[in-house]
Amino acid sequence: MDTICLDDVKNLISRNGGAHVSIFMPTHHAGGENPQDPIRLRNLMRVAEEKLVARGLRPAEARALLAPAESLYTDNLFWRQQGDGLALFIESSMFMYYRLPKVMPELVGVSDRYYIKPLISLISECGWFYVLSLSRHENRLLQCTSVGSVRISLGDVPRSMPEALRYDTPDNRMQYHVAPQVGGSNFGASTAIQSGEESRPNYDKRNLIQYLNQVSKGISKLLKDEKAPMVLSAVDYLHPFYRSINEYPNLLEKGIYGNPDGVSDDVLREQAWKIVKPYFEKIIKDAVGEYNRLAGTGRTAKGLEEVIEAAKNGRVRFLFIAENVQQWGRYDLENNQVEIHQESQPGDEDLMDLVAYLTIKQNGAIYELKPEEVPGDAPVSAVLRY
Repeated sequence: MDTICLDDVKNLISRNGGAHVSIFMPTHHAGGENPQDPIRLRNLMRVAEEKLVARGLRPAEARALLAPAESLYTDNLFWRQQGDGLALFIESSMFMYYRLPKVMPELVGVSDRYYIKPLISLISECGWFYVLSLSRHENRLLQCTSVGSVRISLGDVPRSMPEALRYDTPDNRMQYHVAPQVGGSNFGASTAIQSGEESRPNYDKRNLIQYLNQVSKGISKLLKDEKAPMVLSAVDYLHPFYRSINEYPNLLEKGIYGNPDGVSDDVLREQAWKIVKPYFEKIIKDAVGEYNRLAGTGRTAKGLEEVIEAAKNGRVRFLFIAENVQQWGRYDLENNQVEIHQESQPGDEDLMDLVAYLTIKQNGAIYELKPEEVPGDAPVSAVLRY
């Protein structure tokens, strides 16, 4: 799956040592190739090469490290299947890319580990949601934010009912024959006699359940341990059928009713956002309420110095972090000393990225908020486990 989930980010942050290149850029949505996108990627790759050389690699080594991503320049199909943003992660033994449902800034990071700060808005507890558009004729799975969406490749999930049942040859198909009237023609007065184990309506229902069961199992396998909420979009009668066999743990009770065939991805996202927004707002309100309830008890922290130390020791349960805020500086791990600079200096890192990295590594939850909404009157604060 080339859309990102929390497990992907955990895998990325587990990889460190050596040169790690992180590239973020906006892209034009699916529906047509835009020549600006591959040109933008070429320019960002040149920046990455310059940063790798400045880091100490020889130009030939830098070009060799970046070479796997160069195949994207001329991959027309790749550019026709984009979302709102793109993230690439490159190291000597790996190259990964992810289509994103949110516009990304143009940014290149080169460090001993991957730069994940631009992804925080997505991987936060209220970062994204899913829309399952379900019908007999076309299935779609969308990964959405409040402002954008990207269509997920379905993999083993059947794309339609005919596709799901194309190999189905049941022995109990119904057969009908007409019994002639005694003594003459059966025209106009025939009697239908059915043979077989079940009526045609029951057979159709069985096929429908079999189809929906395949969809449910495929979605569960595709999304694995994802916890983001999902909204179902389908005609009215499919909702109870699908919900009765659904295996995805966070399918919301409210859904979108009506035939989704022909409805654009963006319209489905807008309809689903009206359902998801109150759900997200309650989660955030409860987390902030927990901070306010525990403030002054030793179970909260605020400011980079306090929060980084807590995150390093695995104590952060909830991390609140201001959106669109970078804080350049250095962190002395042994002495737990934070040095903050107004502008990036040689050897600096984004300390907001560091605290997010440490929180995710220790399975803490992240909430990205507007700066004025972060509790504790600081750009970063936390509720602690102990």
